[in-house]
Amino acid sequence: MTRFPQDEQAAAQGLSDADDRLIRADQVLLTLQQDCGGTMPGTIAIPELLSLVRRARAGGLRMTRPFTALTNATKITGLVELAPSTDPKNTGCAIRLLTWQAQPRDKQELAHTEDKGARIKRQLAEMTVRLDPAQNIISVEAGSSDLELVKRDFTDGLGQPWTRFVTLDDGMGLQPVHWRLLDGATCRLKGSNRTWQAHLDPIGNDEYGAGGFNLSLVALTPLTATANPSAEEPALLQEVATSLLPSLHGPVSRIIENAGSIKRRLAGPVSEEYSDYAADIIAAGRHLQMLVGDLEDLQQIDADQLALNIGNVDLADTARTAARLLSGQARERGVNIVTPSADKQLCVRGDQRRVLQVLLNLLSNAIKYGPASADVRIQIDCTDGGGAISVTDQGAGISPEEQQQIFGKYERLGRTDAQGLGLGLYIAQRLAQAMQGKLWIDSTPDAGTRFVMALPLAE
Repeated sequence: MTRFPQDEQAAAQGLSDADDRLIRADQVLLTLQQDCGGTMPGTIAIPELLSLVRRARAGGLRMTRPFTALTNATKITGLVELAPSTDPKNTGCAIRLLTWQAQPRDKQELAHTEDKGARIKRQLAEMTVRLDPAQNIISVEAGSSDLELVKRDFTDGLGQPWTRFVTLDDGMGLQPVHWRLLDGATCRLKGSNRTWQAHLDPIGNDEYGAGGFNLSLVALTPLTATANPSAEEPALLQEVATSLLPSLHGPVSRIIENAGSIKRRLAGPVSEEYSDYAADIIAAGRHLQMLVGDLEDLQQIDADQLALNIGNVDLADTARTAARLLSGQARERGVNIVTPSADKQLCVRGDQRRVLQVLLNLLSNAIKYGPASADVRIQIDCTDGGGAISVTDQGAGISPEEQQQIFGKYERLGRTDAQGLGLGLYIAQRLAQAMQGKLWIDSTPDAGTRFVMALPLAE
């Protein structure tokens, strides 16, 4: 096993080809490639670097980005500069490591983290495969109805590489690929319309993978035909929701706060690029906060433990607050949010925070999935015995079939680019019901979409 240098000042350089293989590298970059299980020539073995190279090459963009590389014993963080080649005979990228820092990984902490992560992946997996050190199939287990064909292929293919029976989305094909590059790869399985993610858990204390691998195939979307929202949640997921989610709030908040200090240059001057990186960290941290919040709400709702603070809520004021909070997102897409005028007022009974939460979800969806440079309108109206607030976009509308599914748990209507968990509308409808109200959709294809939440009038 080679060793990556702990302290280096000079830049390290290399070159990739059109297939994202490292074809030239100085000793430092070659050492890192080998420490991560790669060869030269061979596919770039550092997943984050491979992803950046693909983005730079595909977009023809010169970029400088931070990256992290993990070997069995070391964590390397650094800054890499990528420049797409202008040579028509090689459309790869010039790679230049500008700075890096190598730190030993705490073996005990690493083992604990990886063991817990592997347990969660195995719990979520709908197909598990035992592999030998060469990633050949030893045994297979699968339970979902859309896995019968691929399970049969795996069983018939005992002793052969598992990659022979899947279609890897990144086009790595059947060539020998180090397990680190396959860990987290998305793929397609014969007989299934869902997208899957592969997780490889190496077995062996002395050398990763010396005892083989446990392969867990986790679906990125649920199997709608067999989904049962009332089914008992797996015990491990309940454990995660109860013990892990509350402990995430503090660390995530500190990450966002520290990144904000860097972006605002409160700790000293930084380059514009590092300021942009800090903005990316803030956005990712807030997204994680949203996901954690959704999971906590889901746990409380499904356990009938949701605590509400019912009082009078001005729907018009709530509409203007939501528009103000999402004004930045709207500007990015050129969307104009139309809100009730300042003299409008309509008071209902509800939980102020939860009413705003529902409205933010509806408004964010309208901005995100509606057409750019269009209007999104928030209106308030009196209903029979109550007050209603609606969010209307000018998009393509939603079919009657999709309207029947849209409030389902984990439902994303086939959107593979969605970053959430598909819980937003499910939680929004359950929140409305908990406040003695209701939430529904009114949409016609090619005529926009309107979501309406009605709540009892204030006393």
